[in-house]
Amino acid sequence: MELYCYSHSINVLMINLGNTYMQIIVSRSFWDRDRVSFWIKWVSSVIQILGYSATAFGITPLNIYLFLVGLIGWFAVGVLWNDRALMLIHLVALGAMLIGMLYE
Repeated sequence: MELYCYSHSINVLMINLGNTYMQIIVSRSFWDRDRVSFWIKWVSSVIQILGYSATAFGITPLNIYLFLVGLIGWFAVGVLWNDRALMLIHLVALGAMLIGMLYE
């Protein structure tokens, strides 16, 4: 008996039973890391676009709060992906924004 597993979007387990194969489809958990990071990155991107729009129309301090939420979201994605460059750039931006808010 041999086992094969393939596919990125859904787990399919192939079991070799001599001359026949049996497929068992195993659905992924709703809270798997890929799905969570997918939603966090898109929601954070939309929030940051709203922050850019608020800046363009002079809506302060809402623009800063939107940017902060977007930065925190993208930092979380960097942590989920274990991407140090993504974490670094958003951590530096977050620090700069927080320092700017404190001295304003």
